[in-house]
Amino acid sequence: MQIEKAKISKADSFALKSSALQQAMDSAGISIESTLLHVSSPIFFDVHFWPIRPGQPNERLYIRAGAVPNPLACEARAYMENEVIPSFIQWVTRILSLQTNAPERQSERVFSREFCPRTPN
Repeated sequence: MQIEKAKISKADSFALKSSALQQAMDSAGISIESTLLHVSSPIFFDVHFWPIRPGQPNERLYIRAGAVPNPLACEARAYMENEVIPSFIQWVTRILSLQTNAPERQSERVFSREFCPRTPN
């Protein structure tokens, strides 16, 4: 997996640990070309599945993971590791289990999750 990290404010933290995602993908046997971008944007986590197409001989995953304010980092990481990553793994595993000529595997797909922190009572 190719990994790139944007610079972020010292008041923010990335919610995704690259190693957690890589370990989950390895455990699931997901080995297609993947690019992970840690971004400073409103995106929490999204993945684009790109099928084989002219000029692109391999299927690819384009993954973006955003930053959150430091006080929310622990909660965001727990959500990422316990809910988002397992859901993503199920999603991509299902796509890759399809026949290579299946319409769903031959078209671009998007997986996306937002983070809504719990509000104190």
